[in-house]
Amino acid sequence: GEMFVVTWGPNGRPRHWFPLPRGLIIDVDALYDPVLDEVVWGGGENPEGRVRVVDLWDGEKYAFAPPSWQSTSFHHDAKRLDDGRLITVEARRNRSGNSNWDGFGVRVHDPITGVIDVDIDSQRYVDEGHLRVAAGGFVDSDPYHANWMDLKQTATGAELYVSLCFDHSILAIDPTSGDLLWHLGRGKGWTVTDAAGIEIGESYLPECQHGLEVIGERNFLVYDNGQDR
Repeated sequence: GEMFVVTWGPNGRPRHWFPLPRGLIIDVDALYDPVLDEVVWGGGENPEGRVRVVDLWDGEKYAFAPPSWQSTSFHHDAKRLDDGRLITVEARRNRSGNSNWDGFGVRVHDPITGVIDVDIDSQRYVDEGHLRVAAGGFVDSDPYHANWMDLKQTATGAELYVSLCFDHSILAIDPTSGDLLWHLGRGKGWTVTDAAGIEIGESYLPECQHGLEVIGERNFLVYDNGQDR
């Protein structure tokens, strides 16, 4: 059916809305930029979910249109970075032996020049043994389910973060080299403590996390679905 992005006022009334293209599913992210009075949105597991910029008064100003966009499924998240570039997460086919499945890709591009600065493919992390090989088929067709990403500057350089819902893990990647910096998840050597510093065990690590926010250098606010609890 029809889907809309709606802005609600403090009295509970819709103040602004615009329709999304048909064919999308609910996995869409939309963020309002109060400085520019624009909404940046993308996702929906469909080519039409390529990242777009909508001016609240003048309508759509920009739509990401790389050569491959009509055959690309854009997943869950898209946003404008602090430096004005746009970032997307996409489905990419990964392979091992006779099996193939949906992995993910992350691209960062400049909407003014069209230059793609970052292009990460999960196939590398399968080949290096960081991500599991999926058996394929319907049950294991989307073993990672990347559902959020962001790129931030730290004291030691830029870091790209990716949330893998079905893998119950979060990746940190060097966006220049593509090297994996760390991988938060069970069985990966992490010590989990409560606010008082008391160890509480790996069962408290996120399970199918959604909607992360970077709230400080290497500090994250994580909405944890607790899928297997």
